[in-house]
Amino acid sequence: MLTLKADKQHLLVELATAELGGKSGPTPEDQEVERLAGQLAGEKEALNRAILAASDTDLEIRRIQQDLVKLQRREQADRKELGAATDRETRKDLQHDLASAARRADDLTGELKESHDAIAAHRANKDLHEQRVKELEEQLAAAQRAAEAAHTPSDDSARAEEIRAQLPADVVAAYDKQKEISGFGASEFTGRACGGCNLILPAADIQEIRSAPADSVPQCPECGTYLVR
Repeated sequence: MLTLKADKQHLLVELATAELGGKSGPTPEDQEVERLAGQLAGEKEALNRAILAASDTDLEIRRIQQDLVKLQRREQADRKELGAATDRETRKDLQHDLASAARRADDLTGELKESHDAIAAHRANKDLHEQRVKELEEQLAAAQRAAEAAHTPSDDSARAEEIRAQLPADVVAAYDKQKEISGFGASEFTGRACGGCNLILPAADIQEIRSAPADSVPQCPECGTYLVR
């Protein structure tokens, strides 16, 4: 167990983090990467919906066009039969069918116009989302480069030396000795597990660590890592 003022103990975790080449938390650059990645995912979903909507509308247009062709053929056949028919009832039925086909053709023509308007809107929406996806991909790539540049091994090394200078020599010596033994000099105590070996500790050990004096840094009973509460 180390003796170290409570307001200095966090430096042990920061030292371990720096020497492991990690970061104690996300940088503004990391947060920007996360934000842009979320926006990009949303835009890609919107793009897929626009593509699907355009595809569905295109199928609807093809169906309407096929129905119109069938109606035209039906009208031609009815007119041909009407020209040859002499029976009054037959002529009446053919005329009724022609009128029905004409009404249906008018309805389909209206639906076709609406579908053409809709697919134009879907395609414009698709183009908009494609452009937005491209822009976000470029922004994300730039943000990722910035995040990588904001955190380098040299930064970690300089930070580690800075932290060491703020700690008592005996604490640094004990930390280094423990690091040689287990690979971890210190870690944060999660309340249940050691951050070094990641083992969940028995209830009795947890209670002992929690009840240790505030100006002391207890060790993990399994790996010896100094645990900062």
